Amino acid sequence: MNTILSIPHESMIKSKVCKIQFGAASLVKCPYCSRTGCVRRNEKFQCKRCGKAWSLTSLTWMKGMKLSWRTFWGLVWAYTNKVPIDQTTRLLNISRPSVYRWFAIFRKHIPEQDSVSLEGTIQIDEAYFGGRKKGVAIVAAKQRGSSKVAAFVVPASSVQRQDITPFLRQHVAPGSKLWSDGAAIYKGIGRHWPVEHGYDVHRKGEFSKTSEIEGFWGCLRTFIRRMYHHVTVEKLPEMLKEYQCSLMYPEMFNSPSSFLHKTLTTVSFA
Repeated sequence: MNTILSIPHESMIKSKVCKIQFGAASLVKCPYCSRTGCVRRNEKFQCKRCGKAWSLTSLTWMKGMKLSWRTFWGLVWAYTNKVPIDQTTRLLNISRPSVYRWFAIFRKHIPEQDSVSLEGTIQIDEAYFGGRKKGVAIVAAKQRGSSKVAAFVVPASSVQRQDITPFLRQHVAPGSKLWSDGAAIYKGIGRHWPVEHGYDVHRKGEFSKTSEIEGFWGCLRTFIRRMYHHVTVEKLPEMLKEYQCSLMYPEMFNSPSSFLHKTLTTVSFA
């Protein structure tokens, strides 16, 4: 493994993961009978009451992991630092498919967040991925001057009024100022949800009221190209969620420990 990374010793990594899952070692509860009194041998545990055994990985999304602990930690570090797949491959000396698969696992286990509520001045827009005929659209709204963004994928190559109205009802506070590019789908939107609607006319070079949401699209596309090179329509929702969470909850991506604290939950059978 490339020594440029300062990766903890394996025993330290296992101690960190154990603490994330169970807290103090003396408080480890059996996931099968919920009783304390478990014997730990390295990364293996056994309940003295019911006799069931498990490991640090067997009850989590790390189940079946064949990587060394140090390589795994390096992968989480690369992911949380937005290191592109090809660079991660060279840095950790593992195959590109392995990196891609583990990054997909990390994305999948980003926890669902509470519904985003936007208020004040909000910029809204739609963008298209995969081509107008076979692709899909994303609708996104950003609260001006903040990192708060609500977005969703429309499983079609165009956006209709009926897509916009439920989105506003769910994410935009009544009385907000809504700025758009003046597309027909926003015409008379205030009759469907109580917002004050204004718009830039982009063909006239007006972008000042929608600049932040336009910037969001540019950053999203750059993130996908830099990190993954491309995105399939099937993977777009989870990549959108990944980028949205990195904007709104940067503390989750501060370190491997902070990411695992948020994502690594133990299955309980009790």
